[in-house]
Amino acid sequence: MLRLHFAGPQGHPLSSSLALVGTTTTIGATLNAIRTNRIDALLFAYEWAHPMKAVRATVSAEAFPPFIAVHEQASRAAMVHTLACGFDGLVGTIDGSDAIINKIERIVDGTWSFDSEPWLREVGLSRGLLAKELELSEDDDEQLVDLVGTGLPDEDIASLMNWSIQRVRNRIENLLSNNQLSYRTQLAVIRAASLKVPDFS
Repeated sequence: MLRLHFAGPQGHPLSSSLALVGTTTTIGATLNAIRTNRIDALLFAYEWAHPMKAVRATVSAEAFPPFIAVHEQASRAAMVHTLACGFDGLVGTIDGSDAIINKIERIVDGTWSFDSEPWLREVGLSRGLLAKELELSEDDDEQLVDLVGTGLPDEDIASLMNWSIQRVRNRIENLLSNNQLSYRTQLAVIRAASLKVPDFS
C-alpha cells in the first residue's frame, strides 16, 4: 500500500478510502514531514502550488517523493500550471477514489507522466518553468527581462536602454541560451513568477 501524505490549508478533500499516513496544514510542517517520514507521494491542495514550489526547492532531488497536486477537476489549464510549476502530476477529486488511486500509483511507479498526454507534449512547455530561477549574468539583465515582460518591441527596448536594436536582440538570445529557454515570453513568465510580495506585517 502506498504511503501518502496530504498538505493543504484545510482538511483533505479526498475520499476516505484513500489511506493517508499524515496530513499537514502549514508549509513548515509539510517540509518537516517530507524530511522525517518515508512517504511514496506528497499530495497537496492545488491552491498551494506556489508555496509548494519553494518546499520542493529546499529538498534534495534524491529525497523528495513525487509531488502531486489535487484539484476538483484535472482540467487542461490546471495540468499546464502543475507542469509549469515542476510537479509530477495532478489528480481530480471528481474522478472518484478508484481513478485517483490508480493515477497516483501510475505516477509513483513511473508509468504515467506529463509526457503521457500527447496534447501536452505538443504545447512544448518546459517542465518546472515557473520554478526556475533566471540566470542573469549582466548587471542590466534584470531591467532587460522586465522590459521584455511588458511586451515592448525590440526597437522600444533599445530606445529605453539606450542600446542598438542588434544589442538588444543579442542579449535576449544570450539570456535564452543561458537559461535553456526557447521563447522570449518564457523569460517574462519566469521573471513574474519569481517576484516576491513584500511582507508588510
